[in-house]
Amino acid sequence: MKASTSRTPRYLIVAVLAVPILGFGMKVGAQSTVSDELLESPQTTMAERLTQRQTSFNPQISFAARSKIVDNCVAAQATLNNWKVKDELSIEKRSKIYSSLEANLKDITEKLNKQALNSDELKEVGQKFTKSIKDYRSKAQIYKLALEDLLTISCKSDTTGFQATLLDARQLRAQLASKATEIKVLLPELAEALSAIKLKLVSATAPTGQGAH
Repeated sequence: MKASTSRTPRYLIVAVLAVPILGFGMKVGAQSTVSDELLESPQTTMAERLTQRQTSFNPQISFAARSKIVDNCVAAQATLNNWKVKDELSIEKRSKIYSSLEANLKDITEKLNKQALNSDELKEVGQKFTKSIKDYRSKAQIYKLALEDLLTISCKSDTTGFQATLLDARQLRAQLASKATEIKVLLPELAEALSAIKLKLVSATAPTGQGAH
């Protein structure tokens, strides 16, 4: 008999693997991102974020490049809006899957603890998995904020701010993809830990006098 508690995690693992990972094929600009603390602060303003991005990336824009930005940035913002919609849908879908898997892991761990079953391996993998998901969510919020700024900024009058924000968004997008890959890599390890406790769960929940056969 199969333990029912293993079905949902396995289904979610398949679902996670099926969700497209953001950022493949993207070129990353500078190697320094804007302070996460500043961007996540509820008191931050777009002006503060633009200043921080310009300081971090220090984009050097020639006169010709500046003119090109002025001529094309409004059209680029329309394209970025499509990019924003697509990525936010993917982030939302992935986040829901992560939340469901986290809930199932918590439920299984609590049952193991109540039954005094050793779940150290699952706890260890679960902690890594939970931390990676937390980091993903944090990066996702910062990335979405950068996209919002890209669409809001007056790109013709602030070409430097626009360019610095574009560089930041590109790098954040790549980092978000890296976090999603990190979580994906942990899934086989998580599946193995779940399989290892499957017999423990079956045995612990079997009626008295019956064991797993």
